[in-house]
Amino acid sequence: MTESTGDTNANKRAWDELYRDTPGSVWGSQPIPFVAEFLADIESDLSSESRLLDAAAGEGRHVPVLLRSPGIVFACDASSHALEKIAQFNGSVQRHQCDLAETPFADDFFDFISLIDTIETLPNPDVSLDEMHRILKPGGLLLCNIPGKEDNIAEVAMQPVGANEAAASYLYQGTYFYRFYEETEALSLVKSCGFEVQRNEIRHWEEEAHPGFREYAHEHTSRVLLLRKPMTVST
Repeated sequence: MTESTGDTNANKRAWDELYRDTPGSVWGSQPIPFVAEFLADIESDLSSESRLLDAAAGEGRHVPVLLRSPGIVFACDASSHALEKIAQFNGSVQRHQCDLAETPFADDFFDFISLIDTIETLPNPDVSLDEMHRILKPGGLLLCNIPGKEDNIAEVAMQPVGANEAAASYLYQGTYFYRFYEETEALSLVKSCGFEVQRNEIRHWEEEAHPGFREYAHEHTSRVLLLRKPMTVST
């Protein structure tokens, strides 16, 4: 990736300011449907001792889904203002403010990580995916989505970043970084960070308006990936 640390820090500030300046929830209370669907399929592999992380959790939209699964639930986000809104879950979830690329968790710590609507917003996603790989146990699973140009928001209020339009990098409303990935690019990215692809599927869903961010109801189409950290790391 070619984006600088300055680009990454500016992007984090933009999201933090969105959470700070928006009364109530930006994303709403309803989880994206595929999260519950995929978790239900792997629930038999979890136990009361399993550790589950909602990474880049934002306001905790998907925390209730994780709380319905066996295990101990953690949530992390770079935005303190976002994490404040997860307080509604009281002591049911352990909250950590941290950069997604440098978390406080030990190696091989989690059995499951959700990373939803996040990769496309990261100027340097490989660094964060490397970190997710580090903190997952061997055999642990990462659920993520990576939208391409088929997503209905891909052409809306997106300003290309740099001269290379083929890179498909944009600033939404001149502020929020986005990159849209073709399937081969998405698969190359996750495999380069050491993951095995267990499932690779397209999902569609509808969203209500997001106050202060996208002021109209809209639809999404995104590639959903269930990834596995191999039991043994190749050298």
